Amino acid sequence: MADHHSHQQSSLKRKRSPTDHAPAARIKQEDDEPVEQIDRSYDQNGSSLISLLIERDRYAPIFDNIYDHLGIADIVALTRVSKALSTLYTDFLSLHWNVDKHLARFVANPKALRHHMGMNRSLIVGSVPMQFFSRLCWKDSSLDILVENGPEAEAMMAYIASQGYRKQTKLDMCHLHFDFEMTPFKRGGTAQATVNLITISESTIWAFLVGPASMTANSCVIAWDKAYCLYPQYTHTHGKTMFAARLGRHGRRGRARTVRTSVTRFQKRGWLVSDRSVRPNPDLAEDYQFAVRQLCGTRRIGDIETWSIPFDCCDFSSDQFQLDSTFIEKCTFRVEITKKNAFARMRFKIDAGTFECCMLRHRYTFDIASFPEDDFHGYLRYSLYRKAVSEIRRSLNIHRNAFRKSQPDGKTDDATEVMNNQFSAALKVMSKATEQDTGNWDELCPLLALLNADESFERPDGWQYADDLIPQIYEDWNKQQPYSRAMMKVKAEIKEENED
Repeated sequence: MADHHSHQQSSLKRKRSPTDHAPAARIKQEDDEPVEQIDRSYDQNGSSLISLLIERDRYAPIFDNIYDHLGIADIVALTRVSKALSTLYTDFLSLHWNVDKHLARFVANPKALRHHMGMNRSLIVGSVPMQFFSRLCWKDSSLDILVENGPEAEAMMAYIASQGYRKQTKLDMCHLHFDFEMTPFKRGGTAQATVNLITISESTIWAFLVGPASMTANSCVIAWDKAYCLYPQYTHTHGKTMFAARLGRHGRRGRARTVRTSVTRFQKRGWLVSDRSVRPNPDLAEDYQFAVRQLCGTRRIGDIETWSIPFDCCDFSSDQFQLDSTFIEKCTFRVEITKKNAFARMRFKIDAGTFECCMLRHRYTFDIASFPEDDFHGYLRYSLYRKAVSEIRRSLNIHRNAFRKSQPDGKTDDATEVMNNQFSAALKVMSKATEQDTGNWDELCPLLALLNADESFERPDGWQYADDLIPQIYEDWNKQQPYSRAMMKVKAEIKEENED
């Protein structure tokens, strides 16, 4: 699900009035002319739902009231009814999915908050992003901000304190595998609210993927310039949710208590959780296969299956920010469904790790697979290693040509000799990086991992990085997968049609 949101759906069950199912007439005007569709559901006064939605200015108050009560499933369905309604979602995206309006109850200037998030590589996680996508507002919910330890965390603490919040005692988030700490900030008075600053020593993107999300429903995130919902079909189309495998402390009782608390809290706030995700289902095998088709496999943040909403950033200078949508949408992750036995409850798990390469400007988060040959990260590393060899050769030729022009006699000095040795050593190292080498997970490419000072390599000026090629490399890899998630879904749809 990309920005056009051609198949976004709603997770909320809303009350609806009985609809008029008057038949439509198909009239053939001429033998060689196309068939015209005439909808006879309109009454003589033109007061049908479709006419109310088409003539928006004429019925503005009624239209706004109807739109507020429509789920995203209904909105997308209506865009397919006629050309006049084809822009029903995009025309009102900034109005009904306004992130600044959504954050206004926590800070006086939401754009200033997003500015600080961009400057300090911070992300909004938890239930607020989930509410944003579902157009809900829970007055008792807190704002959870994820940030890396260090100067960024200190800057965010100072900003939150400047908004009238008082720092509380630091808490342990009780994550099963990772060390997350949460510092609550509370504001009293008539504008009382809570902001939780969650700190982690790793990348915030990696931390979001493997950490705070306790279920598929709240696997959403808000960056300074864009919001992402990772599982819109499973959550909003089918009304399901699944809990994370890494949830709560060790021990069955602790985890069960955490799960029950989460379910109760969301239900009290109006979120309808499917029974299938929290209680045994008669057809466990079918439910498991459905979850595998919907969730399992390698994904890229911002891919066609992601519901992403861009924000108004006209007053922002993006060159100051490192953690923006162009960075986030280069990160990948892998989803697995875990079950201890045939009757156990399903849990989802995300496998991802950070990686730095000489061909990349930044450290990104990429998927990790149990079998490296199925791992996009392995394919990406091999592609980057081949590009590194070409780039080293290109840089070496540039260096040699420049040297010949400056030294016609061919005599080399110490600095030139060192440069030649570095290029030669780098070329030798990266030439050994074959497809088989990608089976080992390392956080650094072989060139950056060199510890020997004599072999260390500094990328020269004019080095051509490959960051912008990551999305295309991902698409090329995805097309080569015989059992990709897209292929699995097509097969499932064909099977369902045959059964019908």
